[in-house]
Amino acid sequence: MCVASEAAPAAAFEDFARDRLPSLLRYAVMLCRDRELAEDVVQDVLIRAHGRWDAISAVARPDLYVKRMVTNDYLSWRRRRRLRTVSLQPDAVDAATRGLPLPPEQTSSDREALWTELA
Repeated sequence: MCVASEAAPAAAFEDFARDRLPSLLRYAVMLCRDRELAEDVVQDVLIRAHGRWDAISAVARPDLYVKRMVTNDYLSWRRRRRLRTVSLQPDAVDAATRGLPLPPEQTSSDREALWTELA
């Protein structure tokens, strides 16, 4: 009997996943703008949802709960991989380079010597 009671939630989850997979994947593709990333996000979410299916299936709309899990998983992925950039104002760039000697390839005599050596 224990096997039957474990099989019922597993079958319910399989039915849910089979029915909702296309719509979850469409939503994830729209969210991620990348098919492969969307597939990874949905797969990770379904793995986690399977482990917590007893609690998830008890909510009024498990489909919306799992859809929110997709959103949260994507946002977490984006936060982890976000590039941190700092924009510099032109004045800051000018101040940083002021007073530095010109690179050798920018002086005419060095440039001529370089071309002579390369020829």
